[in-house]
Amino acid sequence: MAGAPKDDLEALWERNRMLREKALGGKLSPQEVQSLPPQLRWPVKLHGFERPKGLRGPALVKWLTFQGGIWQDKRFGDLIDALYEHGLVDLDTHEFTDQQGPPELDRDNEYQQARCLEEVRARIGPDKSKRQACREVAAEWALGNSHEAGWRWLSDQLRPPKK
Repeated sequence: MAGAPKDDLEALWERNRMLREKALGGKLSPQEVQSLPPQLRWPVKLHGFERPKGLRGPALVKWLTFQGGIWQDKRFGDLIDALYEHGLVDLDTHEFTDQQGPPELDRDNEYQQARCLEEVRARIGPDKSKRQACREVAAEWALGNSHEAGWRWLSDQLRPPKK
């Protein structure tokens, strides 16, 4: 893919973005998903599940407590305990916290980012600039909200941190 024209990389980015959306939306057969490159089988970044906008922690805890009493079923209390133990609801205020998923999500996202940056570093050489390597990887991985946003994000990630 050395020296691929700009339009070709943008077209590849668009194609791969659409393939990822189809794969994640269940619109591809299992065989089609298996034929995709690994980086297109999963979201670019893993997210937990956001709570529904209208759901409020104190009301939920109160309702579960009430239902547990009516049904005489300890599982309602177990659910409340699980909300506390996993840090989804604050023990004192019963308000929802910002926790959306397990801490493993952050590690998985860091691993995915490291793999992506390794791919860019492996392509940089005497015959290929950092910019071109970022453009190619962004297109192949369908990174960002646009091809340009994706390769610029990669380029920014390769910069040494400011002191």
